[in-house]
Amino acid sequence: MRLQRITRLLGLGAARISAATAALVVGLLTTAYTPEANAIVAFARQTGFSCFACHTRPPSMTAIGMRFFLQGYRIPHVRETLEHGEPGEQGGRVNISVDHYQWWRIRSTPLMKREGKLDVNPENRDKWFSTLITRFSWGFGGPIGDYVAVYNEIYYQPQSTDPDRFVPPGGGPNADSRGDWRDSIVEVDELEIVFGAELKGLNPGNYFGFYLNDRGYRKVNNRGGTAIYGSLSGADTDNGGVGVFAFWDDKYYLNLHVMPGTSVNWDKKDIQFNAAWWPFSSMQNNLWVEYLFTDARDSNPTASRTSFGTTNTKKKGTAHDFRLIYQKVDWGYHTIDAEVGIGWIKEKNNQGTVSANTFEGSRTGGGARYWYNRKYGAEMICSKWLTYEEQSDVTGNTVGWKKPEIQCAWGLLYQVAANVLWSLEYAQNKGGPVRPGAAEPDQFNTIQLKLEIGL
Repeated sequence: MRLQRITRLLGLGAARISAATAALVVGLLTTAYTPEANAIVAFARQTGFSCFACHTRPPSMTAIGMRFFLQGYRIPHVRETLEHGEPGEQGGRVNISVDHYQWWRIRSTPLMKREGKLDVNPENRDKWFSTLITRFSWGFGGPIGDYVAVYNEIYYQPQSTDPDRFVPPGGGPNADSRGDWRDSIVEVDELEIVFGAELKGLNPGNYFGFYLNDRGYRKVNNRGGTAIYGSLSGADTDNGGVGVFAFWDDKYYLNLHVMPGTSVNWDKKDIQFNAAWWPFSSMQNNLWVEYLFTDARDSNPTASRTSFGTTNTKKKGTAHDFRLIYQKVDWGYHTIDAEVGIGWIKEKNNQGTVSANTFEGSRTGGGARYWYNRKYGAEMICSKWLTYEEQSDVTGNTVGWKKPEIQCAWGLLYQVAANVLWSLEYAQNKGGPVRPGAAEPDQFNTIQLKLEIGL
């Protein structure tokens, strides 16, 4: 009954989600196949939804999932079933146990091989390993009262300086899943506090507000396109920021994110601006276009040395990302989710010195994923640097960097239960652009058998 009521209030219609079955699947980054179980079981407990009601493949969100996220982890017009505390102007609410706000996630890799990777220890090369605990985390999230929501996840992760360490997706640079889990370090990550409200005078379902977080900007979708802003090395996209956002008419989204981070003053802040538009949006037929602009003012240089024999110290940079995403959800037994993106980047180093230089590059990427009966899945994703060159701001000389070949990743998925998923993955890693005369990057392929469990 609750699901039918919510679908009516969302304007999606019961027929559009009648085939949704309970599932919890893994996430994906854009340039490598690095899944994580990003569907939040606590949200399923709070709403009565299955994981697939909000996700095609977490963190990729369906029309319902985007509304839930963009409206501050709320389902519009049924807040009384989701919140706790004293009655407010939105109406009375029932108390919800704190247990409904918590979740646990366990990631295991029974088999893993990095084929062709030149590990420092020769005995580690082209060998099979097991990291029976790859990553372990605890989280808390959901709405609190009429106008506040919180999201946070804490990771437990061994750290080491072993040059052959295995760093899991999302782990810090010294994370090592082959380390001693009895000596795990706690990583408090992805904290977000959202303040927002529905404005009177606009169509129901709008949401305007501001937030404090260290998760980066409030993305419409956490995966896809080119993510070329990540090439702005050192941009404080995950080191703390504040932002304002607006979502209205189920078609328009704007977000401005200011990131002083934890290590620079506000004069050196990084800025991101995100805009999205949905030509049409329903559970079974969802299309949107997204644009992201990043301005990094005090980042570390992407390249430590130039092609002109000088050293880079500090840089400023800008990046532009465009994405087009289409979803066909619960089309009979089938679900399809596809995307394509292109981005441009420009970095300026050593400004005001005799070694001033400019880097410019472009990259494209995209992928597609398919589910049959929300139980069996397959996915492919690829990315390719199109251009990357460096110009001396003093002499005007331009040097083109060697670009890696297209790199792709593939995966086969089997959903055992709503919160248990097996995946078999094969991913290519071909590195990034290389300046003339520099050593080639370490190129290798990763094969993994993974298990994801959410509680």
